Amino acid sequence: MPQITETRAALARLLGINPAEIAFTKNTTEGLTIAAHAFDLAAGDNIVLTDMEHVAKVWVWKHWQAKGVEIRVARNRAGRLPAEAFEEGLRHARAGRG
Repeated sequence: MPQITETRAALARLLGINPAEIAFTKNTTEGLTIAAHAFDLAAGDNIVLTDMEHVAKVWVWKHWQAKGVEIRVARNRAGRLPAEAFEEGLRHARAGRG
């Protein structure tokens, strides 16, 4: 455990935060799952993902669909995701909210 404590302290210094604010997870999917479940979303809310997401990352958000949250997709352009792609997803999301 001392190595974890030392690593957490070093990261906290680097990021300028309290060590208690740092959590280690076994992988990115686990961390994203924890974060995705922390949101207080409701029917009518929207999530904007990209069409370049790994399938494991998309499934993390799918539980919200069953609760009436809409998943929107920002489409890549020749392998790139310019801000406009997200703006379009957000625009569609706002239009759909009514």
